[in-house]
Amino acid sequence: MKKILTLGPNTFLWVNERKGLIYNSKNYKSLEFNLTPGISKLCNILLDYNHLYSVQYDECADTSIKDFIEGVVSIDAGYVHEVGQSVLSLPPLLKIQHDMNFLKKRGNEFQDFALRYLSKLIVFVGGSCEENIYCKQTIYPVNSLDTLSGHEIICFLKSIVSPYLSEIVIIFSDIQKYNDLMMLANYLGTLKSNITICISNEEENVPIKEILKCGDNIKIKYVYKPGRFDKLHIHSEDANVVHTFLISSEDNYVEFEKIYNKHTTDNLEVIPVFNGRNFEFIKHNVFLSKNEILSSELTKRDIFIHQVLNNNFFGTLYVMPDGKIYSDLSSPALGDINDCIYDIILKEISLNYSWRQVRDSGKCQLCLYRELCPSPSIYEKMMNIECVCVDV
Repeated sequence: MKKILTLGPNTFLWVNERKGLIYNSKNYKSLEFNLTPGISKLCNILLDYNHLYSVQYDECADTSIKDFIEGVVSIDAGYVHEVGQSVLSLPPLLKIQHDMNFLKKRGNEFQDFALRYLSKLIVFVGGSCEENIYCKQTIYPVNSLDTLSGHEIICFLKSIVSPYLSEIVIIFSDIQKYNDLMMLANYLGTLKSNITICISNEEENVPIKEILKCGDNIKIKYVYKPGRFDKLHIHSEDANVVHTFLISSEDNYVEFEKIYNKHTTDNLEVIPVFNGRNFEFIKHNVFLSKNEILSSELTKRDIFIHQVLNNNFFGTLYVMPDGKIYSDLSSPALGDINDCIYDIILKEISLNYSWRQVRDSGKCQLCLYRELCPSPSIYEKMMNIECVCVDV
């Protein structure tokens, strides 16, 4: 007797040459299976949009097909019904509303669309500090002979009139010698964006209270370099002061745990960093196993984002002390603070240095889990590897 298997609209189906994966984005359950000739034929039909995510099969089919269909039904990824029964189901397909061709045709209207894409600015003020490799991995001061003045930063921010810019991070290398500090802080306090002023824990006599009085939207972030956790600036009453500890070894983490257990504040965070020698540490603490990827509980929207955008980098621009602007500090500059912000955004969308980098090449291209896996990250760039999966 003939029956029909129909997959649900929240179900994703991926196949490669040997295996297949079904993922239910509603209950986060998954089914991995081997591609026998019979199952491969069923999957090819299911993946044909014209068949409305349905396939007819024979109840007397071989055991592998029966096990496959039972597996699909068991995770509520699909259901079996009679031939002739009217059922409509569409596979989860992403509709792109604003692709490059659309944006180019809009002319001056593009400006509004462009600003929607910019959500975060990270400004490296510059100045003298200890040279390090961490500024390309996370928020950390950069050692530079150039310094952006408060006037330059304010003029640049005034050129970006956008309700979509939700976060601005200002990173100081030597805040004590920055003469425009309070002028800049007073201006930042008038903005609707959330402001983070980032400094090294090596800095002394920073006017924290005066800076925080400039606006309720301002918070201070102290960043602690690996192995340099001795100079603490933690006070439980400082609700708007965050402490970020960079760790590159297990010993660093043990030291952080002691600090965490000693203080009552919740404003402590830890970020693993690559120092060129700690590959195994990063692999153990950052890389993901197949089971971790499958248990990440991604929604349909999450998967759609993974298909077209890099949610680690999308919407972020970096301004360096010399005024040059980047979407990725390992790629060429997109322009500088004197250029029109719309041109900067359009250039990144066109060249795709980082915002739309997804797992569609190299080792990831044929991987069943690529759309469940996190977007390409800074770790892959710094470590010169293709992915952060340990067993796929």
